[in-house]
Parts: sequence; C-alpha cells; structure tokens
Amino acid sequence: MIEKKRGIGKGYLTFPGGKVEEESPEECAIRELEEEVGVKGYDPKFAGRILFRQLNGRVMSMYIYLFTKFQGEPRETEEAKPIWWGVEELPFDRMWHDDRFWLRKVLSGKVVDCVFLFTDDWSDMVEGYC
Repeated sequence: MIEKKRGIGKGYLTFPGGKVEEESPEECAIRELEEEVGVKGYDPKFAGRILFRQLNGRVMSMYIYLFTKFQGEPRETEEAKPIWWGVEELPFDRMWHDDRFWLRKVLSGKVVDCVFLFTDDWSDMVEGYC
C-alpha cells in the first residue's frame, strides 16, 4: 500500500496506480509500481476491474493487478510513501470508501467486477456493488 502524497486521494492509503498511457492496463500497472515506489514488478495477475461513475456522468475504469514477483526495495517518492499492513489490520477508515467492498475479495484470490457511484468531488460513495 501507499500513502498518497498528492492529487486525487491525497492523504488516503491506497495502491500504486494511474492513467493508462498508450500501453495495456497490465503494462500501466508495472510502470506505475516502479514510478511510485521504485519496485520492478513481474508477472502481474489480473484481479479485477472496477467501473467508477460520478453523479455528473463522468466514468472511469480501474484495473487491479497483483504482484507476487518483484525486484527492489520500496522507497518513498514525491507521489507516494510505501506502507505495509497485515491483511487483518487493514485501516479501511483511511482508505477510499469502495475498498472495503473489493479488497478482501481480491486478497482471498477472487477476481472482482465492481461498479461504484461517487459524488462529483469524490468525497462520498453513493452506492456500489461487486
């Protein structure tokens, strides 16, 4: 996990990630992991897709990948501070509202397909399901 240091979600505990840039979602996951915490990930496993909608009609997709093979030690960057938590100790009160719906499923080996509706400023989740 990371503590996000800037942008949308600043201050939240979340995961490395970002926008797909002329690459596959898998390649994006590998790139973002290295950019945000300095770790090179290998053989990512697809773990799901989340569709985010906002009340204003904006729609975004997020792809989830798990890494069990990587090289390097996590380091703090301008964008993120890496933090390790045990599965039973996950601080959902410091995470995005949707995380409590899908994260434990993914960590138990399930592939998720979720939809969440948020307010326009991302401050509240209106509804959601996986």
